[in-house]
Amino acid sequence: MNPRWWLPLVAFACASAIPLPAVAQDAAAAAALYERGLADMLAGKLSSACPALAESYRLDPLPGALFTLAECEGKVGRFATAVARYEEYLATYARLSAKEKAGQKGRNKLAETARRKLLPSVPTVTIQLPASAPEGTRVLRDGVLLNAPALGVPLPIDPGDHVLTTQVPDGPEHEQRFSIAAGAKQEILLELVMSKPGDAGAKPSKASAEVSAEPPRQAHSRWLTYVGFGLGGAGVIAGAVTGAISWSKTSDIKDACAANQCPESRSADIDSAQTWATVSNVSFIVGAAGIGVGIVSLLTRSSKTADAPQPAAVSVVPSFGPGYAGLQGRF
Repeated sequence: MNPRWWLPLVAFACASAIPLPAVAQDAAAAAALYERGLADMLAGKLSSACPALAESYRLDPLPGALFTLAECEGKVGRFATAVARYEEYLATYARLSAKEKAGQKGRNKLAETARRKLLPSVPTVTIQLPASAPEGTRVLRDGVLLNAPALGVPLPIDPGDHVLTTQVPDGPEHEQRFSIAAGAKQEILLELVMSKPGDAGAKPSKASAEVSAEPPRQAHSRWLTYVGFGLGGAGVIAGAVTGAISWSKTSDIKDACAANQCPESRSADIDSAQTWATVSNVSFIVGAAGIGVGIVSLLTRSSKTADAPQPAAVSVVPSFGPGYAGLQGRF
């Protein structure tokens, strides 16, 4: 027997027989899921009903399962999805034979009525890119890529919360969230992020560049200059005020005293004048020391900035005595 004529038939039979168990298994699973989804929908358990019906239709795309899925989507409030499912069912129904159409028992009329009833509740959103968007910018709506023809056109969408994602070429993803109500019409201009934070192309501001370029020791010297002059100014002012008080009290005492002899009643005034004089001297000392520190710090900064040699030695020593205060230093 010449095997040439029957070998192709055997190969075809084997190839045809392989998928049959898988198809039968999927049909059985689809039937079980359909019964579960239908029962849950009738019981008002829509959160589990719709996914079960959708999986049943995926495994075995029967028109009845598609119609029931459209009913479930409409009940849960996903009006745009429900209308799309009804339209898909009606397109499928149109391709059925006369016998198959009779088996649908008028579902086509129910689907058309439900579709017309839901249409006014379907919201639309118009998504637009800004004119500055570079070529190749990606736009996703709830994770689904929208190509250029879908932009600038009112698109049906389910009511509720949604996420728009944009990404320029070599840029980061940027999310933009929005909510839309049933029957609403909304326009959204997309936001773009052109570069990632910290990219080499991102130029820092002038102020931040100057601060970051300043060495830590120079910044410390700048702070010491401010503190020194501030403390010096406060000390000089305090010394002048308390010195004036001491001088006024001393003048009063001199008027009451004769030949360096003062009455006992003015002893308290004498002590107060001496106290104010001491406070004045100490304030001048602190002020002079602060000014000295500020001058030294300023000279040090100037010499470093001009790249000049450092001073060999700088010393500032406060000096005071009765009725005076000052600084002695070597530069």
